[in-house]
Amino acid sequence: MPGLDARIKQAQPLIAIAIAAATTLCAVRLVFDGTLITFATNSDTLLPSAWAQIVWHEGYALKTFQLPRTTSIFPDLSLHTILQLATGSWRQASLIYGWLQLAALVTAAAIIIRRITGTSYALGTSVFTLLLAILFTLDTLAGVHETTHARIVAEIAAHGGAFLLTLFAAIAAFHTATRSGIIAPLLLFALSCAGYLSDQLTVLELHLPVIVALFLLRREIPFQRILLIFLSLMLGAALGEVLFRHIEHQILTNTSGLPWRLILDSTPFVIATWYLPAVSVFCTPLYGARFQNWLTANTHTLPRRFYWIIATTAALSCFGAAAVFVYRDVGGFRYFYTLTWWPVILGAALICAAVSHRRFAALAFAALSLALLLPQISLRSPKLLTWTNPIADCLAQHKQQNGLDAGLATYWQARSIEASSDWALPMEAVTSDAGFYYWGNDRRRYLDHRSRFNFLVLHDLDPQRITRRFGNPSKIFQCPQSAVWVYPAGHLAGRLDH
Repeated sequence: MPGLDARIKQAQPLIAIAIAAATTLCAVRLVFDGTLITFATNSDTLLPSAWAQIVWHEGYALKTFQLPRTTSIFPDLSLHTILQLATGSWRQASLIYGWLQLAALVTAAAIIIRRITGTSYALGTSVFTLLLAILFTLDTLAGVHETTHARIVAEIAAHGGAFLLTLFAAIAAFHTATRSGIIAPLLLFALSCAGYLSDQLTVLELHLPVIVALFLLRREIPFQRILLIFLSLMLGAALGEVLFRHIEHQILTNTSGLPWRLILDSTPFVIATWYLPAVSVFCTPLYGARFQNWLTANTHTLPRRFYWIIATTAALSCFGAAAVFVYRDVGGFRYFYTLTWWPVILGAALICAAVSHRRFAALAFAALSLALLLPQISLRSPKLLTWTNPIADCLAQHKQQNGLDAGLATYWQARSIEASSDWALPMEAVTSDAGFYYWGNDRRRYLDHRSRFNFLVLHDLDPQRITRRFGNPSKIFQCPQSAVWVYPAGHLAGRLDH
């Protein structure tokens, strides 16, 4: 039926993009319903929720809350706070923000793929979402692990938001390099400023790769446009540094490690889903004549070479810098969003180039991605909306009986307990000997609660040092994973940090 085929072909872009949007919703639901919910409920990820609660709900000053440099002011803190204020729930805000991050990733990938291959946005979107669906399914089957691709959805303040800025900045940089106009340079300036202000890693993910690309392609890009891109990047970074100096931050440096530990600590799953795809995609020029033509110097391949240079430079620089300066264990994989997603974007571009002549290819890939994820989705409300910390449940049961007012716990317990109670039970983070834990907390709030503290969650605290500091508790009860020591009202206040 030629008429029906024509109508389907005409509607294919809208249908494919609609299915891709549904796929991303399913992917977010899969992350927040499974074991990967652990990433969404740890103290680091909950920092934007705590910041919104303490600063905007409780009214503490902006500068009394200590913000680690690696927390993305934009988009993570800014957008998540707006969502939390609008919905009245950190849980709903996290779900919506997770989808927005994934939608932004898919959008940026589709634009880059179109620039590289010349194929439709619909095909780029559908191919990329299929790869995304496969990776998220593998992550879910593998369970909780630091190298999951799904952490870009589950973790709000772990470099993912700033990485997305670099993708759109790379798009703006290429637009500036090939077309006239003022909007793209201004966008590049704004993204450079926001990225540098939010995350130092942006220098390796954006600024250095773009400069390398401009240098290597200097004979093909007009000098005036190279200068415009360079100025947009540098002036944006300079403004970001000025703004940064007006915000109270503290940067903690991890101990150094050796690059080879990144390989030795890797599991076969990591090697199969990270290193092999990265090596395969980044080594495209070595595959023979068919793929070498992708990077042959001519006008048509400029987009491919521009993005390939940015991707490889960003991945290698982040990998090398993290390995040498900040890598300590597999948690260091949070610095590798460039190694996580650029190979997927470039791999999707290769697939699009290979299937672009196929009829209804976009529709087929979009349907496959939805078919892969849909059977894994529960019809119940997302688990994050009803998630609770077992210790928080226990404290709620003992609150009236033991007169629990406000408590102290280690960093990895305090914020999770407080968020689990939807901020009804005040908790503050302390060190192993109950000293104030400065990193990512509000000292003024801690001091205001000092007279109310009357219990300690002993998980990871040193009982002997606690006893020397506060004496023996008046009551002890056991919760899952931890004992809880209760003291008389006002007993702890005079022995806490001032």
